[in-house]
Amino acid sequence: MCTAKEQCKAPEATKSSNHLYSADFNKYFSAIELAVAAYVSCNNTNCNCHADVLRADLKPFKAQGITLESINRAKQYGTHYQIVDRKLYRQRECMFPARCSGVEHFVKPLLPLLPNMDLIVNCRDWPQIHRHWSKEKIP
Repeated sequence: MCTAKEQCKAPEATKSSNHLYSADFNKYFSAIELAVAAYVSCNNTNCNCHADVLRADLKPFKAQGITLESINRAKQYGTHYQIVDRKLYRQRECMFPARCSGVEHFVKPLLPLLPNMDLIVNCRDWPQIHRHWSKEKIP
């Protein structure tokens, strides 16, 4: 910008750049682009896409299994469901009823395939048990 007392000059050319952010941020964008380019979709035909995650999550219970005592300790962290004779039951209280309905929607078609069991499902907004913060093993 110039005033009436000065001779006005043409505006300086702005630097054009392929990246709109600083070099510090561009390294993250580059890493994201590389990860997206290298991504290989999981072949879900044999339902094992997340088998390694499930094995790792259940590893702490391999020696003694999931006991009734551990289920009872976990009840405070989620909603208690039971499958008995291919029927699904849920505790009366549910923090988010729509989420509990969603769980029921997805579990009901599986009832003919599932044995009698107790489930504690976290239907809350945040993780209730963290493997790094909690010393006790709770399923």
